[in-house]
Amino acid sequence: MERVAMRRLSSLGITYAGYFEIDHGLITMFIERWKQETHTFHLLVGEAIVALQDEEVLWGVRVDGLPVTLIDRNRNIIRKKQLIEELLSFRPETQNFKDGMLKLIPIFDFLYEPLPDDTLEELVQQHVRCYILILFAG
Repeated sequence: MERVAMRRLSSLGITYAGYFEIDHGLITMFIERWKQETHTFHLLVGEAIVALQDEEVLWGVRVDGLPVTLIDRNRNIIRKKQLIEELLSFRPETQNFKDGMLKLIPIFDFLYEPLPDDTLEELVQQHVRCYILILFAG
């Protein structure tokens, strides 16, 4: 059921990415070929750049529309807790915040138990938001 909601959010590609083994030689090669003046990689076949469209094709994440993140310094902890409860279906404790931002540990704890098959769609969407938050934050 959660996968259906993830497809609606067009970010399923990220969830299947998993962990990558880092190729330090490849990263070093790209660093050496990066040109700060033009913000491009100078390769043997010509210049190359990573564009938002590349991200959309590779990960299935929509890159047009409104942004999905915002640091709201005007909202106090009580209002942040209310918003988190509304969007993610759990209310974190005050000690789960650091510098006004929510730590990821309570989200992991919240997601520890899998949802039953007959879960309401709203709760599924709230869980999906938790997973997305972890993916983008982590």
